[in-house]
Amino acid sequence: MHERRATWQPVPRCPRCKRILVTLSSGNGVQCERCLTVKGDITPDTPAMVTAAFQAAVARPDDLAVQTRAVGSIWDARLGEGNVVAHVVSSSARGQRSWSVLRLSPSFGADAEVFALADSAIAEAVRVVLAGIAPSARVADVRTGRTLVIDAS
Repeated sequence: MHERRATWQPVPRCPRCKRILVTLSSGNGVQCERCLTVKGDITPDTPAMVTAAFQAAVARPDDLAVQTRAVGSIWDARLGEGNVVAHVVSSSARGQRSWSVLRLSPSFGADAEVFALADSAIAEAVRVVLAGIAPSARVADVRTGRTLVIDAS
């Protein structure tokens, strides 16, 4: 076990807040979505942008797995074969309390994870389902209550 652990790559983390960086990118000093949002380099997706991303996911669920696999991730080794299906449901809005506007549940190693950008939240939901962490994952817009549900197919 210890020999195998010595060959593991370190988990990439944001240099500022130490949050895990899921997608693999070249270069040092790559910051996470949270730090970039707090710093003002990116702005959270508007409700209209989130709605459009949810509608695109529902219209083309077969593309979700392909697009997610096309971007390198620390979870690639765990992703299984197969596809996902998507549908939108409504629930009560939780309200925005910080930099994040989207909430993914469940997540890798956590009950929930928060995002500012719909594309990254949806991709992470697809990874959760394809890796078998849960049979379905929910990405909720905390401002509107609209929720995208990703299920294994």
